[in-house]
Amino acid sequence: MNPENCSTRNLTLLSLLIVLFLIPAESVWAQGSIFGTVTNSDLSTPADGEISFFGFLDDTDEEIKIDLCVGIGYDNGNWLDDFQNYLTESAGNPYDYYFYNLTNNEGFVLEGLIPNNSFYEQNISLAPVN
Repeated sequence: MNPENCSTRNLTLLSLLIVLFLIPAESVWAQGSIFGTVTNSDLSTPADGEISFFGFLDDTDEEIKIDLCVGIGYDNGNWLDDFQNYLTESAGNPYDYYFYNLTNNEGFVLEGLIPNNSFYEQNISLAPVN
């Protein structure tokens, strides 16, 4: 075997091991994206700009996400949050989202656990709120 090929292969293997060491175990990272549709109580679709929503993780107010953040949004009746953007969260941790339609005073509270699958659908049906 050519010593030069051995050296190249060892360097490649070492580089791969360093990269794997720098990447935390999968359980440390939030696993999935959550998404769904939003409808008013009359089954109409709220227009862009009518829906405001924000979320909390781990039953605290430390990590607040609003609909203007990267990886989260509302567009033409569809909402999403990409939990993979959270570096300190993992599947199974609790979340809470508060949805509110500014024009018709309807809302919804969504509670659940961060999914461990890539795409988790949660459709929202708004209802009148006080």
